[in-house]
Amino acid sequence: MTQAQAETAQRPGASTVGPDTPDGTLLTYPQLRGVSLMFVLMGIMMHTIDSTITNVALPHMQGALSASLDQVSWVITGYIVASAVATPPVAWLSTRFGIRKIILISVGSFTFASVLCGLAVSLQEMVIFRVLQGLSGAALIPVGQVIVLSSFRRKDYGKAMGLFGLGVMVGPILGPTLGGYITEVSSWRWVFFVNVPFGIAAMIGIWVFVKDVPPGKAPRFDTIGFASLVTALVSFQVLMDRGHGEDWFTSWEIIGWAALSLTALYIFAVRIITAREPFFDRRLFKDKHFAIGNIVFFFVGGNMVATMIMVPSLMQSLLGYPVQAAGLLLAPRGLGMMLAMVLTPRLAAHMDPRIAITIGMILTSYASWDQAQIGIYFSAWDFARTGFVHGMGLGMVFVLIGTISFNHLPDDIRLQASTFFNMVRNIGQSFCAAVAVSALARNIQVNASELGEAVTLHSQSLEFAASRFAGALPGDVALSLLQAGINRQAAFIAYINNFYALAILTLLFAGLVWLVPRPPELNDETA
Repeated sequence: MTQAQAETAQRPGASTVGPDTPDGTLLTYPQLRGVSLMFVLMGIMMHTIDSTITNVALPHMQGALSASLDQVSWVITGYIVASAVATPPVAWLSTRFGIRKIILISVGSFTFASVLCGLAVSLQEMVIFRVLQGLSGAALIPVGQVIVLSSFRRKDYGKAMGLFGLGVMVGPILGPTLGGYITEVSSWRWVFFVNVPFGIAAMIGIWVFVKDVPPGKAPRFDTIGFASLVTALVSFQVLMDRGHGEDWFTSWEIIGWAALSLTALYIFAVRIITAREPFFDRRLFKDKHFAIGNIVFFFVGGNMVATMIMVPSLMQSLLGYPVQAAGLLLAPRGLGMMLAMVLTPRLAAHMDPRIAITIGMILTSYASWDQAQIGIYFSAWDFARTGFVHGMGLGMVFVLIGTISFNHLPDDIRLQASTFFNMVRNIGQSFCAAVAVSALARNIQVNASELGEAVTLHSQSLEFAASRFAGALPGDVALSLLQAGINRQAAFIAYINNFYALAILTLLFAGLVWLVPRPPELNDETA
């Protein structure tokens, strides 16, 4: 035994595998960390890819299930809401029944639900099975994050978050590309069936490589806290989903959902402050690093989803790109993100992480600003270039925000922290996506109205066009073309305004990082 191994063995509960093995690892064979975590990440990516893979297949599903566009959208909404509801109790369930048991049940039931989704013959069945998918997969991300973090020392949490980020952040980006390809070459049902071999492999790998740690003594379950939190989350998700269609707060329904969400959130906050054993440990909210990290991550995850919604829509509706080409042009974003997650831990080792996060936010802001320069001459290369830069920025921020957020937390609340962290990510994505879509639709209406007012019988440009093409087109055709041109320009302006807004907001959120002190360098003794 080497001196380093002997020193490690002297610590309470330490492993003697080697000097680089963390004491609290959840892996059965820490020396095979890469292989072990591959199966954990496989389960995580199944869940994250399925959150977006159905987007491209929706039109095909709509025809096969005889559903309207509003009805078939519940295939996505049901999945999101179910995942949001099932995320909060993950920490308590994992403590009560054991981490390996929970993640195995999650992977197995998610795979089974995927088969049911592929076999669905009606909209009702599809929505029910997608809800089951969301409920089943909710534990994969928070439990997977804890397993990954347990496999690294605290000083290497940047590497851990980079590895974890490959499953969480790259999955939603690859989803539309993969979904478009599968739907084109096969059937929309294979969007779900493709999960089966990966789910089986993940279950076998997790069974072999993740420790069967005995369940601990779970705290008393805070029923009121859980019920109030779930009510707040469900109300918020429905509010975000239906807000645009109901014209937001001009509708009493939307006002009702907002009031219910805020009331439930207030009750939850009171329980956190006053309950003897609150649903989430109070230490989470007292840690400044964790609080600010969650605020920044709320927007960073939302920025990614808002961009992922706008860019494909812009490419297809205004620039005429086919679905498959639009999906392929999103791939550089994922490539940039993967590259950043590999390189960022090395970069952060030589500089203040707050500086590195700021650089990532600036790259993200620059990409949004560059996308705001879009026009008829914006080429496929421009989409690939801006997407790559955007992915680089998001990847840097994700790795370092996670590192700062978790570095100062005690190990005994790490699972609760992971649960809360990923719950905030889901809420941020839902909020930013809804706001982006609503702002886009409203701006298109306003811009079309303003542009239309400028086109009059006395407009010089209209007089020139009339004199140039007089008699070439029937009057009704000419008016239709004129209206189409106005609507097209109105949509271009709306997309441009949204990208400018994202760029400015990203820079503003970058300043929050400087409210936390520089994390101290952690040595082997404190790791």
